[in-house]
Amino acid sequence: IIPVDKHHYILCESNNLSIFPIEPKDNWLKWKNNQRKIYGDRLTLFEGNRRFLNAVFFKNQILAQASDGLWMVTQKRAKKLSVGNNADVIHLSLSTKGILITTGDQGVYIYSNGKITRLETLSKTLKNERLYKTKFINNQFYALTFNGIIIANQDGSLSQQIMRSDGYPNVDAIDFEVINNNIYASSTNGFQIIPIPPKNAHKWRPIILLDEYLINGEKSTFTQGMKLSPDENSVRFNLSIINYRALGDHDVFYSINGKKWIPVEDNKLQLNELAPGNYRIQLYAITDRKENKSDVVSLEFELLAPFYKRLWFVSLIALSIAMLAFVLFKFRLNQVQQKNQILQEKLNLEKQLHESSLAAIKSQMNPHFLFNALNTIQSFIYTNEKEAASIYLVDFSELTRKILEMSNQPFVAFSEEIEALRLYLKLEKMRFEDDFEFEINTAALAHDAFKIPSMLIQPYVENAIKHGLLHKKGKKKITLTFSSENTILHASIIDNGIGLSASKKINKTRNSNHQSFATVANHKRFELLNQLSSGQIGVEIKELKDEKGNVKGTAVFLTIPMYQ
Repeated sequence: IIPVDKHHYILCESNNLSIFPIEPKDNWLKWKNNQRKIYGDRLTLFEGNRRFLNAVFFKNQILAQASDGLWMVTQKRAKKLSVGNNADVIHLSLSTKGILITTGDQGVYIYSNGKITRLETLSKTLKNERLYKTKFINNQFYALTFNGIIIANQDGSLSQQIMRSDGYPNVDAIDFEVINNNIYASSTNGFQIIPIPPKNAHKWRPIILLDEYLINGEKSTFTQGMKLSPDENSVRFNLSIINYRALGDHDVFYSINGKKWIPVEDNKLQLNELAPGNYRIQLYAITDRKENKSDVVSLEFELLAPFYKRLWFVSLIALSIAMLAFVLFKFRLNQVQQKNQILQEKLNLEKQLHESSLAAIKSQMNPHFLFNALNTIQSFIYTNEKEAASIYLVDFSELTRKILEMSNQPFVAFSEEIEALRLYLKLEKMRFEDDFEFEINTAALAHDAFKIPSMLIQPYVENAIKHGLLHKKGKKKITLTFSSENTILHASIIDNGIGLSASKKINKTRNSNHQSFATVANHKRFELLNQLSSGQIGVEIKELKDEKGNVKGTAVFLTIPMYQ
């Protein structure tokens, strides 16, 4: 996909070269003719039994690289172009002078003013190199080759080479960009950031890396300041030295706690039978160019003494004696305070009873939602919508996991509650398809680092969909808005459904004794939660009408205490 401007892209794919997105009154509609069709919002510019790989838009023309050669596509026609002696085109890129054409074996060409010209000096500079891509950046040519990146001046003469001996990764690069004197390259091994070295790069210093850390012969992970047990007194450090320019030998030295420097053999530092204490191991590397000396690397750790020699053990003995005396004193004091403790325990039991009742009601609410979701998955399967069923099932499993986690907690982070609501509404949108929209607004909140009672909002969202939107024809929308005032969260759930009156008539027609399970359960939850939060939780439900008195939806307003 190649950007053309802020609104259009060239799409290169098998059998098609197209521009998208196309909108009414779009200038690109001038390119349409009997052979060029519009599919959706995409205008097909060129079709054929070929694979398009790359394209560049330049001066109202498109130069496209395809599996069968180079094509020029204009407003009226498509024409195949010849490059050099039937050269194999492998990449196109835009420069200030025209379009750069990189070939596999005949160097670099430029397309400008309807002509293709070989850049002789640049091609000679890149001779005998296996080319991948050529780009013109910051008034210089950058050529990606098998061995690295070659930088050439505007006249094509060599400016600098960044090869493997300069620290260029020993991998095949796929693409690159140059930003702030750094090369950002994608490769077969991932993403690389390669500083462009100065021309006096021979002064670059080597770098020491810790490859492996072993304790008593077993591999482990080293962290600065780590504490080792008394029997972990044999450690080994396996090192690697990154030596950018000096391709010869190097030496590594170490020092323990500021004492004399000792050579490290074969980049392996072995320390055996260490005594308890704090250790600071310092290392540096030096190359065959003596001016190339690395920074000093410090590795710090502590080997603990046996427990019976530690201060904490002696202190523990003294503390135990003091604790025994304190326990005897506390026993007498507890006898005096027994009545108050019994009363306090009774209050705590009552509070725990409320909380356990709340948890039981929440555990009933969760299956109510799960049954509705399973019915939706079943409907997708019956209608043979396998892909929709698969996507729905993945999101449903994620939401189920969240619900199970949240059901075990009386309070959850507000961000977790919002994520669960977003997943639930996403599932409902799949069920209603394009007729359903939702919006969650949290911009009025200063922050979301607080907790609320779990799964308190979802039943009202579910009711809005089930009783307000399910029976509405046309576009359905539900909006959730959150704001805060001191330690109170204000939540509004507004839908453009059929309204309270019409919903009650439908429910009465279907079942005169029907009463929403979620509404009853939430009513009980509000009663219990209000006992625990001094009446700070409330709910208000209103039917919304326009100026003419026509019903335009339902609004639910919740006030919920926020907890740290």
